Amino acid sequence: MPTLPVHDVHRTTLRWCNGSGVAFLLLWLIGFVFFAHVVPPPSPNESAEQITEFYRQHTAGIRFGLMLTLFASPLYASWSAALAAQMKRVRAAHPVLADLQLLLGGLTVLVFMIPALLLEIAAFRLER
Repeated sequence: MPTLPVHDVHRTTLRWCNGSGVAFLLLWLIGFVFFAHVVPPPSPNESAEQITEFYRQHTAGIRFGLMLTLFASPLYASWSAALAAQMKRVRAAHPVLADLQLLLGGLTVLVFMIPALLLEIAAFRLER
């Protein structure tokens, strides 16, 4: 099997990382909006019993949708890394901005994962 030149490997990696941004967006929206039924959120005027009944009626969809969002969320980090790599190529940009993009992009994954994880836990603890 012939090996690719370094610039072709880099280009291929960047293409996959760029594609991961689209994959993240599609999978996250499908899981969070269509399966988990959490957009729009339940009304704050609903009682605990009503919220529990909502979770009971949609348990399978909520569990699957939130699991899909948990698996899709790390794709955001690879997309963010691709953005940082492109920023490092720009001569006018300071390299610290690319490093900041990489760091904050990695931390943003938690913004997507922590709420999904908490909602997922609630879907497995209906008695509480």
